[in-house]
Amino acid sequence: MAACLMAVSAFSVSASANSALENMKATIYGGATVSSASAEKTAVGKFFFTARANTSDGWNTSGNEWVYFRGRSAKNNAQATKLVHRNYYGEQVRDYMGYLSGYGTLGTNYRIAIEYDNSNPYEYVNLRMTWTP
Repeated sequence: MAACLMAVSAFSVSASANSALENMKATIYGGATVSSASAEKTAVGKFFFTARANTSDGWNTSGNEWVYFRGRSAKNNAQATKLVHRNYYGEQVRDYMGYLSGYGTLGTNYRIAIEYDNSNPYEYVNLRMTWTP
């Protein structure tokens, strides 16, 4: 029971927190794709994100396709969070990233960056990203 409560609380986000939504595409050997949208950090805690396929060919459901995720400062595009490397099995991916030193301040705006792992068997990924810094 305690493990279930911890899992639920790990992804709970304040109702007053600001979120952003953007459809994003990343290509093999294309480097990071940074969102044009940003969201203001209005609550203490980690940088939460949700990723899901945006099109029918958006992200392979077999788990053999990997994507990197990282929060970026909207002010100077600097890397603001730790890097997360995730794959996909047909449902949305929900995860969080801790902030790097000097980032995570309330009132600051953040973007999200995605990067398609160059070892993937396909050419690109199309994702619908939601994030709450």
